[in-house]
Amino acid sequence: MTKKALLVAISSVLLAACSDDRPPPAGGGAVITAPPAPTNSSSSGGGGASSGAIPSATYCDDVKQIGDVVGEIALVNKPAPLGGALASGTYKLTEIDVYIQAQPSDAGLPVGGSTGNAARGTLYIEGEFLRLTTARGKEGADLPQDSVEAFKVRVDGTKLVLTPLCPSSGPDKSIEFSAVGGGLALFVEDRRELYTKQ
Repeated sequence: MTKKALLVAISSVLLAACSDDRPPPAGGGAVITAPPAPTNSSSSGGGGASSGAIPSATYCDDVKQIGDVVGEIALVNKPAPLGGALASGTYKLTEIDVYIQAQPSDAGLPVGGSTGNAARGTLYIEGEFLRLTTARGKEGADLPQDSVEAFKVRVDGTKLVLTPLCPSSGPDKSIEFSAVGGGLALFVEDRRELYTKQ
């Protein structure tokens, strides 16, 4: 089999394995990473306030935004979350879909049309840590300054269970997700935000 035929065959298999909710694997290229997640290795078991605990704000330091502005699209028939295994790496926001009722004209939005909203985002996963920097606003306008959040994350079926680390701590929250084929789709309320691995 020639090299070209082999590449075509591999591409066909990958595309067949991906549903509409799963992007094809990202091409090669350098991965830009956030700083390593802080560890508590300085703690020597002394207990008390001087035990080497890491300030939560440290998790939000130097988290760079590399994403482009992406417009939000109105769609129907929200796909089911598929779960999957989280792969460490850098992910850029590449698609935002908001799901409306079966009759989009009732909401005044055409299927596949812009909602007028936009965002940019970069997500970093390193082991059990997830860091996210985002900005949201209106298409055609300057987006506000990026905000940064960091979480300790674990997978529970088709949900990510997120423990906030910064900018403030708080109770766990969970969101549905799909992680297959080089992408991570997060289902937040009526939206599906697709992050593609770099």
